[in-house]
Amino acid sequence: MADALSEVERERVRYHTGYIETSFAASLQLGIPRPLQTIFLLEQAMTLLVADGAVDRVRRILCKLDQLEEMMFGATKTLVAESLGN
Repeated sequence: MADALSEVERERVRYHTGYIETSFAASLQLGIPRPLQTIFLLEQAMTLLVADGAVDRVRRILCKLDQLEEMMFGATKTLVAESLGN
């Protein structure tokens, strides 16, 4: 049986897939709870990682995504405009 993702890792998956601080209760439309199908799919996919090595693969991908994000934020310090156009 594969290890399960920790809550911290699940939050990182949500962050990198665009569901920052999203919860099921927050999806209300005209005062009526409306489930967002895409977040249900994401949550289910994180719960049902059953293939051998799937959780480790997700962890490696999360590390790469975190590294890429750090590189992009680091690059903003070195990017300088040479001139402004019209």
